[in-house]
Amino acid sequence: LDYNTHWVAKRLSGIGFTVVGASMVPDDKGEIVEAVRRALSKADLVIITGGLGPTPGDVTIEALAEALNQNLILNEEALRMVERRYMDLYELGHVREPGAGGERAKMALLPEGGKPVFNEVGVAPGVVVKKNGKLIVALPGVPSEMMYLLEKVIPLLEKPEAMYQSVEDFIDEGDESLVALALKEVMNELPDVFIKTYPSGFGGKVRMKVIASTKARGREDAEAKLRKAITLLKEKVAKRKAEAPS
Repeated sequence: LDYNTHWVAKRLSGIGFTVVGASMVPDDKGEIVEAVRRALSKADLVIITGGLGPTPGDVTIEALAEALNQNLILNEEALRMVERRYMDLYELGHVREPGAGGERAKMALLPEGGKPVFNEVGVAPGVVVKKNGKLIVALPGVPSEMMYLLEKVIPLLEKPEAMYQSVEDFIDEGDESLVALALKEVMNELPDVFIKTYPSGFGGKVRMKVIASTKARGREDAEAKLRKAITLLKEKVAKRKAEAPS
């Protein structure tokens, strides 16, 4: 995965959201439109990164407006944000002139009803749009800007009732086939827990990484459920090892 996708997925799953998919598309308006519509058919929250700048290749916001069947309008609040940032950059000597005219004004075009999020790291504001009970967030593609604006947007998100949580542990066993039956038994006994193993090789001294995940109404409940699953798995694996012919 690219850095932005990895960061957004990790950050959102860490506060309870379940990431149901991710995709990368080129700077092509038609492909972005299709990707946004496809994402909205699967999720109530869609995060988009990249393509918010002033160049001809920055078509994300235009595509977002089309995907939502909304008009693209000049947002006065966003325009003031862009003007403020260019004044800051002008005073620092980073640009030749201030102002948000010409191609710069493109960064103030938002889907009708969209809300801009001030970007103190770069220039292009983030964009938040609500439609039909779903939330779409567009962030800049530069990682430092994306990370900064994501933190500003997170308080606006409606937290899920059931939090996603995962834990990582290790089992002193290198034979995944031996673990498989024990794993199946645990997941049958605890059907709301998903466990995935990651073997690193074969042999008696090899440790196998285990990641368990679930949903619960609180972090403590989730962690208790996951620890129970890991403990049960270790017990069943130990029993099978003891019963296996030497």
